[in-house]
Amino acid sequence: SVATANVMAAIAVKPNQTGTTNYLWINCSVLNATAVNMLTGASSVNCSSSIEVWKAPFDFGTNTVNGTFSQVASSSVSYYSNNMLRITVSSFSIFALATTTAPAAATTTTSSSSSSSGGGGGIAGVIITNTVAKVSKVWAALSAGETATMDINNVNIGFSGISFKVNQDSANVEVTASSLKNKPTGYADAADKVYQYIDIATRNIAEGNIDSAAIKPKVPKTWLADNNIAEDSVVLYRYSGAKWNKLTTTKASSDADYAYYDSETPGFSYFAIGGAAGPAEAAKEEEAPTEEEKATTEEKVTPPVTPPEEKGKVSMLGWIIAIIIIVIGLLIYLAVIKKKK
Repeated sequence: SVATANVMAAIAVKPNQTGTTNYLWINCSVLNATAVNMLTGASSVNCSSSIEVWKAPFDFGTNTVNGTFSQVASSSVSYYSNNMLRITVSSFSIFALATTTAPAAATTTTSSSSSSSGGGGGIAGVIITNTVAKVSKVWAALSAGETATMDINNVNIGFSGISFKVNQDSANVEVTASSLKNKPTGYADAADKVYQYIDIATRNIAEGNIDSAAIKPKVPKTWLADNNIAEDSVVLYRYSGAKWNKLTTTKASSDADYAYYDSETPGFSYFAIGGAAGPAEAAKEEEAPTEEEKATTEEKVTPPVTPPEEKGKVSMLGWIIAIIIIVIGLLIYLAVIKKKK
C-alpha cells in the first residue's frame, strides 16, 4: 500500500545483488503519457517537481516483497534536462511512481509488471528536487588517453569547468553538474562556511575508467567578504568513504566579481565549496582616536618630570654656592683674628 492516491505506475526491478549506489532511470515522456491515460482527467505531469517515488522492501533471501512501501527521499530523485528522472537507491525492488497533482477522480492503476491501488489520503505539494541549476554535456566518443573538457557558464553553479581523462575508448559519455539548494539529506556539513554543494553525475563511464579529473571552482567575492573568508582559504571538498575529504585547491586568478580556483579529484560525487572564517579583527586597521578619546587622554597626562641632567645641574650649583659662602666666611674670620692681634 502506498500512502498517496495518485499512483501512476509501478516498476519491478530484480537484480542479482545489492549495491551501495544504484540508479533507476525513468523516461518522463513515457511517464506523462501514462499519467494522461491512467489518471482520469489529469493533464501532463511536471516531471521536475511533481513526482513522488515509493519503494517496497525486497527480501533477497526469499525473492519477495516483505513489508509496505516507503517514500524515497526527495534528495535521491533528480531531474535531468533530457527529460529523464534518476532515482538513487541502495537496492532495487518494486517502485511506485505518483504525482503530487491530484486527478479528477480516484482510480486504481495497473502496470504491465505489477499492480498498485490507491491508499489513504494524498500527499500534495512535495518538492522532490534539491536542485538549483543543472548543466550537462555528452561526448559521442572518447578515445583512450583523451581528455574531455566541459565549460560551465552558469551563475547559479559554482564551477567554471570540469575535465577528465579516460583510460579506454568510451561512447555516449555524459556528465551532469547540479548545484543544490541544501546539503544532501543525511550528510554532515562539509566546512564551517559552505558556499555551495554540487553533485557531479556521470553516465556510460565507470569511475575506474577515469584516469584523472579536475574541477575549476569559482566563488563570488561578495560571499567571501560577507563570510569573512580569505580568498586563499577556499577549499573544495569531495564526499567519499562516508565523509567529506579536502581536495588540493589553489587560487588561479580573480576579477572584479569572482575568485577562481583549480582542484584535482580522484572521481566524481557530491562536492562542497567552502572555507573557514578568519578572526573577526584580523583585517581591521588601527583607527585614529576620536575627539572624546583625545580629551580623555589629555586629562590623564601627568606633570612633566625634571630630566636627570637638569637635576645634576641644580645639585652642582648648590655645591658651588656653599663653597663660596664657606670661603667668604673663612676670609672674614681670618680678617677678624688678624685685626685683634
